[in-house]
Amino acid sequence: MALTYAAPYPRVIREVTVNPASIAAASVGETSVTVPGIKTDMIVAVQADALEANLILGQPRVTAANTVAIRIANPTAAPIDPASQTFKFIGF
Repeated sequence: MALTYAAPYPRVIREVTVNPASIAAASVGETSVTVPGIKTDMIVAVQADALEANLILGQPRVTAANTVAIRIANPTAAPIDPASQTFKFIGF
């Protein structure tokens, strides 16, 4: 389905504090984040400038209005508990 928006298209830009759960060794964790203004028909991008070394930030997805799920992979042989930090979101 093609999405068509008149210029300027709807856009949401937010900085949200996120405290991801500990991620076990060689696994993937998912964290749900409240992002005000995100709608279910939006595509979302996320940036985490302070994400710990070796963690891999996956593609975010909108799971409900104002809610984004983020997957974080830990390919190492030890668990990693990411610190609480600011994530940047853009929805378009």
